[in-house]
Amino acid sequence: MKGRLFHFPFVVLTGSLLIAGCTEVQSPADRGNTLRRMLTVDPHAPKLHTILDEFSDIARAEPTFGGWYVDSSGAVVVLATDVTRLASARVAGVDQMLKKRRLLNRQVKARRATYEFSQLREWYDATHSAVWSVPDVISTGIDPRGNRLLYGVASARAQGAVRKKLADLGVPQEAFALELESRPTLMDTTVEDRVRPLRGGLRIRWRGASGLTYTYGCTLGFTAHTDWSSPDSQFFFTASHCTAQYADSDGRMFFQADTVDSNYAGYEIVDRQEWQWPYFGCPGQEQQVYWFPGVDTIPYWYCRYSDAAKMYAGYISSTSGYIARTFYNDTTLATGYPGFYVDSEADSPAQGQEVWKMGSRTGQSGGQVLNVCRDYEPGPQIPPHGVLLCQSEVYDSLHAGDSGAPVFLWTSPDTTVALVGMVEAQGLDYNGNGTSYHYIFAPIENIHWDLGDFRDTYPY
Repeated sequence: MKGRLFHFPFVVLTGSLLIAGCTEVQSPADRGNTLRRMLTVDPHAPKLHTILDEFSDIARAEPTFGGWYVDSSGAVVVLATDVTRLASARVAGVDQMLKKRRLLNRQVKARRATYEFSQLREWYDATHSAVWSVPDVISTGIDPRGNRLLYGVASARAQGAVRKKLADLGVPQEAFALELESRPTLMDTTVEDRVRPLRGGLRIRWRGASGLTYTYGCTLGFTAHTDWSSPDSQFFFTASHCTAQYADSDGRMFFQADTVDSNYAGYEIVDRQEWQWPYFGCPGQEQQVYWFPGVDTIPYWYCRYSDAAKMYAGYISSTSGYIARTFYNDTTLATGYPGFYVDSEADSPAQGQEVWKMGSRTGQSGGQVLNVCRDYEPGPQIPPHGVLLCQSEVYDSLHAGDSGAPVFLWTSPDTTVALVGMVEAQGLDYNGNGTSYHYIFAPIENIHWDLGDFRDTYPY
């Protein structure tokens, strides 16, 4: 299957190598063709340091630590099997995590945990591949608020199979929860006007070969650059499943509003191939996976840290770190109000922390982070057997067309925000009518790991 990485060639494909496979596309900015490439995986590269790894770092210094989250009052709740060790946990790294997430001024209180985080992490890592070998498993993770492992499955049959597998592997029944869920659904189709300069939150879509127009629409996630001095180094990012080929850079052109030449916005230049077990936490074990139209036996899952792709804007008017602003749950640009200006990035938000998004279909809205660092199997827009590692889930409205939307930390009435990631899929409550009240996003550090270095702050 195109885009799958079955063996690691450890090369970067550039220029004519990739262009030769995509001769039907002629991008307006010819100079940018030299930039187009596919990123493969170096198994010796350092693994992404996730929020769960930050928890593990604290647990090594303070063994009673059980995790932390933000409660409904906005206070930070630190779990520990010995609540008298709160001060020690803060020194061991909790305060450092709070500072990186703009939470250092919050009230901090302790809650008694049943399990140390190190024990939960040991169980999770030891059972990860075994759980993913069960058909109809949709998501896996650790729930800091619940102080337990958390699994999402699509059938009662899978519930029983996962429960038995965890019991056989020595995980107490009280240490995990199993939830019946629907698969996350990737999104397309929406409308938006042509706006310049390009900015996060606008509608984009691609056009196929020989002028054939495709109606798939998504959201421009954020704008960025790699060289302050060069006007030709402007880029924007959106979801990889919004391109013509997931996990494959084919140079497809993107437009804003209608796909006429005057609305040209850029073309895809960088994407990341997937990888397999045993690299970077990708689940393994041979398994049978039930996927339309039948049963398919595969050796392994295929993983990425994000569903993100990079587009070359070149000479198109674009400003790094600029996000559109609308009224709440409205797609009309808020006349008289400036947009949002990205002044920094923030690490993966904590469970219970409020984040905001700007989608081309639902506009600006905010909600609380429900889960952190969960591994998800998305819907069929990503090829079968694909898993997105260490994603965050948010309780907030979303609609088809919001894929790629920027996710950020914002405190009203400020106009500056901290970019934390990009929307990838509607959540596990999706009911098929285009609307969801949960969404999944890739933290910004995941996107950096997949697509490399870039600067996404506004050039003050």
